[in-house]
Amino acid sequence: GLEIDPEHIGCNNARAHALQMLGRGEEAQAALDTTLRNAPENATSHANQGWHLLRQGKAKESLPHFKEAMRLEPGHEYARAGLIEALKLRNPLYGPIFAYFNFLGRLSTNVQFALIIGAFLGYRVIRGMLADKPELAPYLTGFIALYLLFILSTWAGPTLFNMTLWFHPLGRHALDRDERMASQLCFAAIATALICLGLAFLAPSVLPSGLFWAAAFPFLCLPIAATFNLRNIRKRRLGYVICAGFALVM
Repeated sequence: GLEIDPEHIGCNNARAHALQMLGRGEEAQAALDTTLRNAPENATSHANQGWHLLRQGKAKESLPHFKEAMRLEPGHEYARAGLIEALKLRNPLYGPIFAYFNFLGRLSTNVQFALIIGAFLGYRVIRGMLADKPELAPYLTGFIALYLLFILSTWAGPTLFNMTLWFHPLGRHALDRDERMASQLCFAAIATALICLGLAFLAPSVLPSGLFWAAAFPFLCLPIAATFNLRNIRKRRLGYVICAGFALVM
């Protein structure tokens, strides 16, 4: 396409996105400069520029581009998603989660699955070591807890951090219906866990297994986040059933 028309906006935007995912930032910026210079009123060009800045850790600088893209085309989904990520990155705790997903996004599907399977196998090996050598419990138990926290934060982190946008004048309008519902359900699960934790310490006779419930309820966020990320209606309905089943079993 660019051989026929070197200044074609759509082709330059597609090329810029591909260069971003390949980690060739300078070339991507050159392509984006071309699109913004030739078509400053193109919403996709501004959204692309915003994501490019976002992946470079420049969340504040990316916001004007996402806002401009939304002004030019209010229903622009790529710009809306970028705006949400930029707002969540105001919280330094969300930075590692975004960086992790950005890293995964540049890998092939096979490599992504290999990393996930490798992490799971490593977890099983550590569990086996814990059974064979109980003296390592103080060290390995902490590692397992950190691993589970990492899984929870990466799988459900984006949904959980959507809660931080509820009271933001721009963020609350940027979230769509599914994102609001998912974050509300996750908030309910975490609030329940905190109540159970409080009862476990303040009134153990009321809820003898309070610590167990306090640890279990946050993991409801995993199926909740996964379900609301599904776009297929049939799969979404199955996700609802799975979430309800997890809640009933707990």
